[in-house]
Amino acid sequence: MSSHGVAVLACVALGVPWALAGSWRVCGGTLSGTARAALGGIAAAELAWLAYGVLELAGLGVRFEWLERGDLRALGLAAIVGLVEEGAKLAGALISLPHARCDARERARIVLAVAAAFATVEAVMVLPGAAWPVLVGRAACAPVAHALLAVPVALALAGAGAGGAAPRIAGGLFVAALLHALGDFSLMRPPWGRAAFAATLLLPAIWLYARGRSGRDRARRSPLPARAAAVFPRALASR
Repeated sequence: MSSHGVAVLACVALGVPWALAGSWRVCGGTLSGTARAALGGIAAAELAWLAYGVLELAGLGVRFEWLERGDLRALGLAAIVGLVEEGAKLAGALISLPHARCDARERARIVLAVAAAFATVEAVMVLPGAAWPVLVGRAACAPVAHALLAVPVALALAGAGAGGAAPRIAGGLFVAALLHALGDFSLMRPPWGRAAFAATLLLPAIWLYARGRSGRDRARRSPLPARAAAVFPRALASR
């Protein structure tokens, strides 16, 4: 097997476990969820590639080396990249969500799995030919980074069933694109850029932790019948 083929297999081997973890026993089963995440990630990568091609034809071609300039043009480029890639991941997630009814947590997990699959496809497209330390590090970590950046979209889609779906999703996309832009822009700013990039990725993780903590606190403070109804809805309904 050629070195290019080995690099592609390495990207897939390092990325697939993250997509599998996100789609484990989701919306009809692990295999179904993983297949949906994979197809959504491929669709998202193709949509992003198409969007970059349209921008190129419009005279707004994206040159990633421009990010190193640190000027307003670099900031504008980071914003475009964030909007294109987070928008593509949102579209891939919408394609992947099954028609069958899924609960909020399952919808959010599908979005994160699609983001991980998107990162894997992106790695397969751009990393072969890179030095092995760069390839292994990015292929292993990019699915986590893209999933964290997609957290606002995941939460928006998870709560879309509660009403106001369009504003929720638009707001989630805006926040995700903003985080993506700040991460890309700061990554090119030595010596503090890597710390700022890490902080950008920590924000969604802290947000998720805070939401989970507040949910548990509300459950503890709720009256016992309400808590029992949340845990045993079918048992209570049958009485």
